[in-house]
Amino acid sequence: MGRPPKSTEQHIKEGTYRADRHGAKTPTIRYANGTPQPPDDLDELGARLWADVIAQTPPQLLCELDWASLTQLCRTHSIVEQLSKCLQDDPLETKLYAAWTAAMGRFLTMCGRWGLTPLDRAKTRTDGRSNDKPQSPLEQLKAAKLA
Repeated sequence: MGRPPKSTEQHIKEGTYRADRHGAKTPTIRYANGTPQPPDDLDELGARLWADVIAQTPPQLLCELDWASLTQLCRTHSIVEQLSKCLQDDPLETKLYAAWTAAMGRFLTMCGRWGLTPLDRAKTRTDGRSNDKPQSPLEQLKAAKLA
C-alpha cells in the first residue's frame, strides 16, 4: 500500500506542484443550498441523527453528493438500535448478535467518514486550528532565506 496522496494545497506549499499532474484534481462540486431535509422514509431516530449531523457539520463541507451517504448512516443507526432492543429481549441469540455486530461495524465506519468520533474530528480539524505539523528548524531556516 502506497503513501496517501497529497492535496494540491500541500504540493503548492512544498513547492512540488505541477499543473500537468496536480491541476486536474479539483472537480466541480455543487455545495448545499440551505439546510437539506431528511428523506421521508427515515424513521424518527434516523431523522434526529440527520438533523444532528447537519447541525454539527460546517456548511462549507456539505455537498449534494453527501445525502446518499448520510441517509445510509441514519438508516444504519436505526437498524443498530432496533437490533439492540431485540438483543435485550434475547441476549443469547447468536444470529441476532452477529447481525448487530456487522451493523455496528458499518455504522462506526460511516461515523468515522462523517467525523462523528473525536479521533476523526481531530483528523479533519474543522474547528479552525491548523492540522499542519510545526516546521522543523531546517524548514524555518529555508523559509527565512527565501523571504
